Amino acid sequence: MIHADGNATDADSGLQRVELRLNGGAWLEAFGVTPGSQHVEWYRGALDTVVGLNRLEARAWDVAGNPSATAHIDFTVRPWDLFIHVQPASRFFVPGEAVNYSVDMTNVGNETTALYWSSFCQAYITVEDQTGKEWLNQSRGQTCAPAFSNITLAPGERYTTNGSWDQRDNGRNPVPTPGCYVLRHVFHRYANLAEEPAIFGIGDSPFNTPPVATFEIIPSTGDTLTPFSVDASRSFDCHDRTSSLEVRWDWQADGLWDTQWTADKIAAHSYASPGPQTIRLEVRDSNGAVATASRVVTVQAAPDVDSPTINHMPPSQAFPGENLTIWAEVEDDGTIVSVQLTYSVASLAHNLDMVVRQPHLYAVEVIAPQSEATLRYHIVATDAAGHQTRLPTVGEFQIPLVPQSSVSSDLRSLGIGIGLGASAGSLAVAVAIWAWRIRRKGSPPSKEP
Repeated sequence: MIHADGNATDADSGLQRVELRLNGGAWLEAFGVTPGSQHVEWYRGALDTVVGLNRLEARAWDVAGNPSATAHIDFTVRPWDLFIHVQPASRFFVPGEAVNYSVDMTNVGNETTALYWSSFCQAYITVEDQTGKEWLNQSRGQTCAPAFSNITLAPGERYTTNGSWDQRDNGRNPVPTPGCYVLRHVFHRYANLAEEPAIFGIGDSPFNTPPVATFEIIPSTGDTLTPFSVDASRSFDCHDRTSSLEVRWDWQADGLWDTQWTADKIAAHSYASPGPQTIRLEVRDSNGAVATASRVVTVQAAPDVDSPTINHMPPSQAFPGENLTIWAEVEDDGTIVSVQLTYSVASLAHNLDMVVRQPHLYAVEVIAPQSEATLRYHIVATDAAGHQTRLPTVGEFQIPLVPQSSVSSDLRSLGIGIGLGASAGSLAVAVAIWAWRIRRKGSPPSKEP
């Protein structure tokens, strides 16, 4: 949250108003503008920023209704380098006893940090039990001014304050005992600071309770390329600090733990297949007591960002009028919706749909033209995302059309008549010609000897 101010000038009819907006939001009218003034110092407070790059824009209007050009300033907001540690005076309290605690705010960053509150601001506490039920959420009754009106912390510097809770809920009733409770101290306007809350038991004597398992998933929805980060640092136990609790993860909730026990509460995992996935957490305290929690993450198919790939080798030649089978291998990360061959006869284009004959193998029958010396064509593949690939990228494939009368009868019979009693060299020629003839008759390239 920021406060903005500036100035505006109009030497003619005078200024009517100044407006500003943050990060493309709604235009807000600034304060401090007296209509008709030729120069004003304007201001506006309580503007909510985001972590990262922000843009503040301002514009002025004169009395005649003419707007000025829009001025802007870009600035970066970094995350808070502050850590809140709420420390109870004891690990266990007897029923009705005041729960005293201290609050330490430490600057864990490398730069000086300043916090400001207005006079109406308050700090307050929240209390929940180990099931997550909230018993108290109210102001401590101490305003931010003067106690919290201004805090400036140098790197490594700590600010400490103290508080007390009377073990009563929002209705002023005593909370149930025995039980394990979590007390958080919230600085208004700075409610998202990293913290370690006060965790303690209320009962006549120490008692054994299992830990409380809870975790967050960021993001809750992604795709098969997304690393999902899980954070169990808000899990707690009445006897052990959160930092000493151990956790392990089951990424598919199939009963098989995918990680070993570790005190590190943050992990990450990606999924190869889309669909809902259940993540299971188990937390263990120093006494061996365990607790579990499960959450569901939505995994979508990764967007198809690549174009199809086409592999194709045209026949070396063909006869006019011959029925040719043209093959192409087409692959894509997503789904292929069409593969089309386009050829021309007498400058007229003909489009033919190629069909799947085997996985990733597409084919189409083409009759070589009688009146042309060359069969010219290209292939275009399109996937479900609309990406297209053309092969060749420029120009056309060209298959020479050779009249059968120009091929000697002896050569045309080589594929069948030569080889069995010939030398090794002649046999290689015969097999090669035989393979060429098989291919021209319609077999896919992957089936050649």
